[in-house]
Amino acid sequence: MSLHRSIRVLLGSALAFCTTAAGAATFNVTRADDPAPDGCLAADCSLREAIDATAATPEADTIVLGAGQYQVTLGEITIDRAITISGAGSGETQLTSNGDYTILHVVAFGVLTVEGLEIDSVEGTPLVVGDDGWATLRDIHVPASTGIIGTDSPDAATDSGSIRVEDSTIDSLLACLQPAGTCTAVDSRIRQIAVVDSALELKRVELDGENSDFYGLTIRSSSAVTIEDSTIRRTTHPLTLFSNGEAAARVNVRRTRFIDNTGPIVGDRASIVDMDEVEFRHHIVSDDNPGAPAVLQATPGPTWFISRALVVGNRGGGSLDGAVVRVLGGGRVVFDNSTFDDNTFRAGASFGDTIGVYNDSGDPTVLWLLHVTMRRAATLDDATVGSLLTVRGPSIDARVMNSALRGTCGFSGGGAITQGVGNAESIGDTCGLDPATNQIELPSFDMSLGDLGDHGGFTETFQPTRNSFLIDAAESGICSLIGALDQRRFARPADGVACDIGALEVGAIADAIFADGLDG
Repeated sequence: MSLHRSIRVLLGSALAFCTTAAGAATFNVTRADDPAPDGCLAADCSLREAIDATAATPEADTIVLGAGQYQVTLGEITIDRAITISGAGSGETQLTSNGDYTILHVVAFGVLTVEGLEIDSVEGTPLVVGDDGWATLRDIHVPASTGIIGTDSPDAATDSGSIRVEDSTIDSLLACLQPAGTCTAVDSRIRQIAVVDSALELKRVELDGENSDFYGLTIRSSSAVTIEDSTIRRTTHPLTLFSNGEAAARVNVRRTRFIDNTGPIVGDRASIVDMDEVEFRHHIVSDDNPGAPAVLQATPGPTWFISRALVVGNRGGGSLDGAVVRVLGGGRVVFDNSTFDDNTFRAGASFGDTIGVYNDSGDPTVLWLLHVTMRRAATLDDATVGSLLTVRGPSIDARVMNSALRGTCGFSGGGAITQGVGNAESIGDTCGLDPATNQIELPSFDMSLGDLGDHGGFTETFQPTRNSFLIDAAESGICSLIGALDQRRFARPADGVACDIGALEVGAIADAIFADGLDG
């Protein structure tokens, strides 16, 4: 390089950035193509040249791209240091490539923040984070036509690449594959997420499959999973929890809605799945899942604790045993302080229009319903067998306690409710409940469920009228163990004397102590 050219490069590099801290710099990209790098000049600096120039500064640097489209044509850009790439906004600045390679590859020691960009790679991958790399994506759009974005396939069980997505829209697949890494998404809209081994945290995320044949959230991991204040809609399977052969950390789902999905939650992960304040609405199984239940299929592996849930307007497939919730041999499910309404099969009729438990194995099988309110689908008549619950087969621990049952039960193959106390059944006597400890054959006007609606809390509930036989009629021992907060997180008992049967405590008020959900 001539002396004149060397001076130009040095001077251009100095003019291309303004110092923001000791040793840190801001580089302005001034050309949209991707030439062979020969230095970052003030009026002649590509993205690749700007990234190369950051090697000369010891601190984290910022690279600024104005509005417009920027091409990457010379292959992968490697990030191995702390860099921020800042565009004018995801609707204003586009980073694009037609090549079969990764546009931005964050490798060991790379700490990349990308903000205000659309990243589009038709043949390749927009962004990948490898072992010991970290990426934060903020105000990013990844179009549906592009490839996978996320963390790289691991080389070892200790690989720790991590990614965080904020205020972004990813219309393709977010994949998190690093065993010791973390995958976080906040305030974002994502089409599909796949997790293998990584820890996962979603907060205020809308996962929308847009009625495609995609699974929603698929997890094969023993690491922790947290989902809060989110919505999963229009997917084939909204949540799939696969096993990797190990006992796994707890899955926590809070204040989350599952809406308009066409298949159930499934999984064989050996862990507790704790779901609190969740809604399952209008799941209708597709022709691709003709025999599946609409909301949950429980098999050996997970133990499902589902609290303060609303399960409404769902339509399952025409197979046996549970149109909406199906518990098979070895499955374990507990619902408490939850409401079920208007659930049945998509077409035809079988066993268990709402919940079906079937054990044809020797494995212990568990279904507990504690302080729930269940009303059969309006399309079913009072004589429909098992409009709420069907239990078939031996070795089933089926308990129903302090619950309001506006519909019927059905049994076969030795199935039965093994413990039932504090319940109210209307309008018949189909659940085999002991009249000494339960109210049976109540006329519907004595149960007086009221209307399903917003009566406080995260989900809709029935609010019985003041003359309902449900008020102050629950079994006190069960109430003190599991009924301290009703479906709305209102404190029981309302009058300090006795709890109400069902998911809602009439006359109760919100308990400020538990307003943040920290009730243990």
